[in-house]
Amino acid sequence: MGKEEEEEEWFKRGAEVEVSFNEQGFRGSWYTGTVLRTVSKKNNKIFIEFHTLKADDKKASKPLRQFVDLVDVRPLAPRELSRSFNLSDLVDAFHNDGWWEGTVTDVIHHHHHNSNNSTSSSTYSVFFRSSREQIEFHESDLRLHREWDHGNWKPQLEPQLSQPPTSPSPPPPQQAPPARDN
Repeated sequence: MGKEEEEEEWFKRGAEVEVSFNEQGFRGSWYTGTVLRTVSKKNNKIFIEFHTLKADDKKASKPLRQFVDLVDVRPLAPRELSRSFNLSDLVDAFHNDGWWEGTVTDVIHHHHHNSNNSTSSSTYSVFFRSSREQIEFHESDLRLHREWDHGNWKPQLEPQLSQPPTSPSPPPPQQAPPARDN
């Protein structure tokens, strides 16, 4: 499959994608949307309806729809089902309706106790170079930062964290034959 055919597959009508904007105040962020019209060969643009961005009109409840340059579009970034992060990890944090690139600067562990059990969770302090802000996030609002590079995610998704194990389930326990009366 050639590069153009792959792009057509990734960015076909109905595909979910992420779009980056190079405008001031938006650099380093990605917004999710759905492809409404595929790549125009004439101008290399694609028509997107955004999931979280709203049209700038009086009916603010309408999703923003616009043509964007194909170079600013990528498939949805993959995400592990469960992941913890370390200091200095590059992450994307869901903030202000999009995924923003930042760096983990602190890991805060929380221990919860009640009469039945004890659990622990973590929040992460993330620094955003673009806005010079530092904000705390729960693990569920973070993902490892990845770049889309010629049809591949870098770094690649860690298979053992992204999907349930594919090993076969153990066989059902064998029942002992019924006892016979002699």
